[in-house]
Amino acid sequence: MNQKIKEELAELSYLWTSGEWGLRSIHHSRARIILIFQAGRPSLQELIAVRSLVPKFAQSPVSLLKTEVGDVPMFTVGEFGNLEARRLESEAKARRLEVRREDVSFTGYLPVNVQGAALVIEDDELASLATEEMRRRGVPIMSYEEHD
Repeated sequence: MNQKIKEELAELSYLWTSGEWGLRSIHHSRARIILIFQAGRPSLQELIAVRSLVPKFAQSPVSLLKTEVGDVPMFTVGEFGNLEARRLESEAKARRLEVRREDVSFTGYLPVNVQGAALVIEDDELASLATEEMRRRGVPIMSYEEHD
């Protein structure tokens, strides 16, 4: 941790010493969707199915799509909220694609005061260090949110 971050973190010590701050726990339910190609690389039928499944490829000719997807055994479509991931997984299976879904969910924390106002710390590293220190010092979690 560099000296500037240490100083900025020290300026935020009121978050864990004043007794007027807590944490809002925010859980993000996410999934990564990966398509697995049967022959170790995409067949023409699989490329056509990918094109119909992934909006950014909808207008792409198969030759460009083959270049974009590559000559690889699997292709990561992306990370999505669980509802969208389930929809994509279902559509992929309906198109006879083998699909793997990986959980990439995470929980973040936001400092909130007793009146419910949030403190947004724009520097990601500083925000992470501050909320980590708040948790380490036993600052209570005042609310919980779930995002899909």
